[in-house]
Amino acid sequence: MRIASVRKQRRGGLYEVRGADGSLIIACSGEILSRFGLYEDEEPSEETVRKARREQQRLRATQLALDMLARRSASRAELLRKLRGKGVAESHAKEAAAAMQSLGYLDDSRFADELCEYYFGEKLYGARRVKAELMRRGIDRDTADSALERFDVDPEARAEAFVRRRFGSVEGLTREGLKRIYGALLRNGYSYSQACRAIKAVAGDETMELDDGEYC
Repeated sequence: MRIASVRKQRRGGLYEVRGADGSLIIACSGEILSRFGLYEDEEPSEETVRKARREQQRLRATQLALDMLARRSASRAELLRKLRGKGVAESHAKEAAAAMQSLGYLDDSRFADELCEYYFGEKLYGARRVKAELMRRGIDRDTADSALERFDVDPEARAEAFVRRRFGSVEGLTREGLKRIYGALLRNGYSYSQACRAIKAVAGDETMELDDGEYC
């Protein structure tokens, strides 16, 4: 096939390489043009064009991965899912993820630590909620467990802080009020015993009976 024209797109920065009949042969970067000799009046073989298309797809996947990680940290699983959502082939998506890992831009262990710092330190979640959030973000179970071991420090104090931030004082609360606090602690990842101890600690009464033992 003979290349009749090479024109740069107004948006996107790619070059459109067209044949004599006006059909699009490839839209690619300047790097691909140079590497594969895709210039006007050249007659590249079909194999050369196929290689150029594959290489352009690979470069697109890598650039998309860089852009995604520049905007927001992600797990490997999240990155692969986002790349597939952009129409990137599985093989190119995995290759791009591997490139990001080799560059140090993609690291599930580091990302898990960042999430733990946020969910434990800022959100004051309990361990069960944090683990669920890590796995929702694509962190595998072993990596999540390892991060939890490092960051799940003093859950009782964190549960107390959660109650104080969310509800303030528990003094004088009705049965329904205590039930609401207890349920919030459980929903946010604390165990039954941690929830009970937190409420008693905030109340300043370790001997208090919570709803005649219905909850604790």
